[in-house]
Amino acid sequence: MIYRVEIEVIAPIEPTEDPEEVRSAILEVFPSAEITSQDGRLAATAHSIDRFTELLSKQRILDTARARLMESRTGDSLGFRLKKQAAHAGVVNFALDEPDELGDLIVRIHIEQPSPEEFIEEITAPP
Repeated sequence: MIYRVEIEVIAPIEPTEDPEEVRSAILEVFPSAEITSQDGRLAATAHSIDRFTELLSKQRILDTARARLMESRTGDSLGFRLKKQAAHAGVVNFALDEPDELGDLIVRIHIEQPSPEEFIEEITAPP
C-alpha cells in the first residue's frame, strides 16, 4: 500500500533527563525523524511509519495497537502517547493513563492517503 503521512512527535525534556537519551527514544521508533530542540522539549517530524509497524508486529501487539489507534482518530489524524522509557528500549508501549513521571512521547500522525481506517488496518495487519 502507498501511504502519505506526516508524523509529529513532541517530547518534553525533564530536568533530570539527558536530551540525547530523549532523542534516542524518538529515533528508536521513528528512525528517519528530523529532530529540533525548542523550549525544553524536542520536536520531531517523520514520514515513514515502517519501524513503528515493525515493532508492533515483532511485539505481537497488533490487536491492541489497532484498538488504540482506532480510538485515537480525530478527522484525518491519529493522536496518542508512547512511554518514553519503553521507546528508548525499542518497545512500543501506549500511555493510557496520566503521563509518566518522565513524560511521554506525544505522537500525532496526519494521514493524507489512504483513509485513517485503511491506514490503521494496513499497519496492524498480521505479516
